Amino acid sequence: MARRFNKHHAPLSLSECRGRGPDGSPNPIDVYIGSRIKLRRELLGLSQQRLSTLMGITFQQIQKYEKGGNRIGGSRLWDFCCVLGVEPYYFYAEMPEEVRHSSPRLQSFDPEHLKEADEFFYRVPSDPMWEEESITLVTAFKKINNRPLANSLREAMIAASKAYSPADEKYADAPEKKASHKKIIAQEGKTR
Repeated sequence: MARRFNKHHAPLSLSECRGRGPDGSPNPIDVYIGSRIKLRRELLGLSQQRLSTLMGITFQQIQKYEKGGNRIGGSRLWDFCCVLGVEPYYFYAEMPEEVRHSSPRLQSFDPEHLKEADEFFYRVPSDPMWEEESITLVTAFKKINNRPLANSLREAMIAASKAYSPADEKYADAPEKKASHKKIIAQEGKTR
């Protein structure tokens, strides 16, 4: 990440960063947190208007938070946790590295010190229930009106998860290799 400079061509101090880009654009972390608010709001089937009522703020403020245009203070983040039924780490889960590096603290480091600073950078533990893929899957599952079908799909997923093979992990990024590996295993089984 390039080091930013103030109008006097000196490196920006922590107080000068204030969490915004040099052009005044929202900090990517604030944008990410806003996207997590939106994801959870949509999962719960809440409109911006309904969420704003529950939060005691205007829906325009919800829009600004969701876009990262307005930063969220600690007390407001706590209110979002209570209303949306999540723990604070939910808002930081799955944060991409390039977004993490846009924190005001890390922006103040020059490139040679960034690596050292990053070694101490707090990494949010991964909870699969907060991953977007899991949230999307649960949301879709809850929308299935045919409950016998939903239960069959759930049972199929449980069965598929129990049919794990070390070859699945070895060839996870190469489906064609995985397929050829399974053919070889099948052929070996026939010749025995």
